[in-house]
Amino acid sequence: MGLKQIVEGTDTRAGRIFDLCVQAVIAVAITEFAIDTLPNLPSGLRDWFPRVELVLVLLFSTEYVLRVAVATKKQIISSASSGSLTCLRSPPISSPSEPI
Repeated sequence: MGLKQIVEGTDTRAGRIFDLCVQAVIAVAITEFAIDTLPNLPSGLRDWFPRVELVLVLLFSTEYVLRVAVATKKQIISSASSGSLTCLRSPPISSPSEPI
């Protein structure tokens, strides 16, 4: 069983565990964000948020690096051409008829 099968597949136990871990990290990130927006939080609790956010960023970055590492060249090119780069190339939906 290779890294590609674990990261991209769900047909193995390790692949399912990887996917569940990613989903758990997403749930923690959403919960942390929601709690952080509450007013009147104790300062002791608020002091933990930067640490939690750092750990979350490291985990998401690790997942991203793993996905790029196992991706084929064709997957990288197709995702780049259909992703946010497409938005940058397309003209705005509505533009003023005269410059401002």
